[in-house]
Amino acid sequence: MDISRVQDMFKHYNLDNIAGALTPENNDKSQQTIPKTDKIEKLECVTCSSRRYMDESNDPGVSFKTPTKLTPQQASTAVISHEREHYTRENAKSELENKQVLSNTIQIFTSICPECHQPYVSGGETTTRTRQQQDKNHFAAQDYIQRVGVHFGIQIDEKI
Repeated sequence: MDISRVQDMFKHYNLDNIAGALTPENNDKSQQTIPKTDKIEKLECVTCSSRRYMDESNDPGVSFKTPTKLTPQQASTAVISHEREHYTRENAKSELENKQVLSNTIQIFTSICPECHQPYVSGGETTTRTRQQQDKNHFAAQDYIQRVGVHFGIQIDEKI
């Protein structure tokens, strides 16, 4: 087997140490072995290397307003931190607007790269549900407490 043909078959790998094992002198298939090496390196996935992360919300005070390149290992931490920024800002905004926070939800989405089939964090979403707090000095609330609270528990209806 010709060395250049083997190298063409494995052109995506660095085969510096393997080429010496496949010389015409070692043509006997029973003695032909490929040495173990740690120099075989896979090329980087084009899809993963070109992936960019960008915030699509209308919140101007959070990160990722410009497209940012992250490795799949960095993406999980960065996306979680980014969503926590939304969480913190929404809670502060609710407090300023005299609203009560009913629930906060942070979702992290994952996908699988179509080229290299590795999982990666593809994005996140923060949802905050609030409601307007009731004013304790509201006239209707005070009137209700005065009318019902005075008579509550005084009369009992019984049938035997």
